This record gives sequence, structure tokens and C-alpha cells, in this order.
Amino acid sequence: MSRPSFTTFDAVLWTLSLTAALVAAITLLQGISPRFAHVAVGGAVEVVLYAGASYLVLERPARRPLAALGLTRAPLGLLGIGAALGVSLHGPTEVIQSLMEALLPTPAGVLEERLARLEGAGLADRAVLLVFVCVLSPGAEELFFRGALHERLDPATEPSSGLRRGYGFIHAGWTTAVLFTLSHFEPRIWPSLLIVGLSLALLRHRSASILPGYLLHAAFNATTLFSVWFGSEPHGSSPPAMILALVSSLTTAALLFALVRRKPRELPGA
Repeated sequence: MSRPSFTTFDAVLWTLSLTAALVAAITLLQGISPRFAHVAVGGAVEVVLYAGASYLVLERPARRPLAALGLTRAPLGLLGIGAALGVSLHGPTEVIQSLMEALLPTPAGVLEERLARLEGAGLADRAVLLVFVCVLSPGAEELFFRGALHERLDPATEPSSGLRRGYGFIHAGWTTAVLFTLSHFEPRIWPSLLIVGLSLALLRHRSASILPGYLLHAAFNATTLFSVWFGSEPHGSSPPAMILALVSSLTTAALLFALVRRKPRELPGA
């Protein structure tokens, strides 16, 4: 049995290297000037690093490189499921996050600093935050994790690579979900992000595209941003917030059930 041309160790090494490079670049920039502590600066660095890594990971003969990266059309229904999941996932993830905060509370000063960075200094600053947090960063991460890494670990996503042996969807989905989670260097949010990562992997498999997952990712980040801007109750601590968390959790379960029941989409010519 032949060895896969791209192994799980390769995927781990790429992710660790990218995460280390991102942390080093942001730390260096912040050391140069406090102005570089803005979320947009970190977002710009992330976009450059992840887009470049996606190209390097896939740099090999491919019959359809865009399809390999998941840059293909997706059914309208799956696009809708992706966007809806991006909003509804806040219910279960907020519940999990509240439990994590009870076990490992974030220091008040750190939490205030993070909220201040997302709050924005004005309308123009919020517009910049919206572009990076909800448009560019999700696109870069999906291109790398559900595009390049997923394709190299799951040969079913690229017909031209039939001679190489990969690991298949389940292994690729779990690996990319775990690596996506660990790349966000904040252990308190890992359980919540793992749920998001697995949902993204399932969407990738069912749609043969990263576009539904991109909508999920963008909608999830946008919901987080808007909750900060408009002051929603944190961690579901009020009765209305608890009811909303329950409704969104049930909605998430229904959407995931509908997604599981769908057959994986085959690319034209596969």
C-alpha cells in the first residue's frame, strides 16, 4: 500500500508553521508601533500568509486547481444552510463558552481589551473591522483549511490525483477541524471552535465547495461582531438569552440533520 503524497504530519507541520509565523509577525509589528495592534493589521497578515500557504500546498500538477481548492459553484440550498448555521451556531457555542468561562475565567483586563479591539473607534473603524473579520479572514482560512489541506488529505475532492492514496473524508474532516481549532491560540474557545470546524468540514464534503463554509464562517464572525457592537447579554446569562440559545441550538441540530441526510455533491467530470 503506497504512502500518501501528503500526510497528516505535513498538515500539522503546515498549520504549526503558519500559526507561529502569524504570531511572530503580529508580535513584531506591535513592537514597532502600538498602532499595529489593530485587528485589521493582524487580519491582513493572516490573509497574506494563508493565501500564500494555500498556493504552496497545492503546487503540483492538477487538472482543475480551482476545483481542488473548492472554488466551485455550490447549490443554493447548501449556501443557505451555511449562512443559517453561521448564525445559529452561536447558541450552542455560547453555552459551551459560558461553561469554559466558569472553569477557566478570562481575566477581566484581557476580556476588556479584546472587546475594545472589536468595538471600533467609530463608523469607519467598524467598516474596516467588518471587512477583515467577516470577509477577508474567513476567506483566507477556508481557502487553506477546507481548500488546500482538505484536498490534499481527501483524494475524492480532486479527480486528477487518483494515483495518489489519501485518507478520505472522515480523516480529512476531523484533521482540518482540529487544526483549524488549534490555530486559534486561545484554549478557552477550542471546544466551541471544534464544533464550528466540524460543521465546516461537513459542508465541504457535501457541497464539494468552500463557498457554503465561507458563508458559515463569515456569518459566524459577523454575529460575534454585531453582538459586541449592540451589547447582547454575554454567555447566555439572562433568561431571554438562554431561550435564544436554546432556539438557536435546536435550529443548529435541525440544519446539521438536513446536511447529514444530503448526498455528497459530485463535481462535473469527476
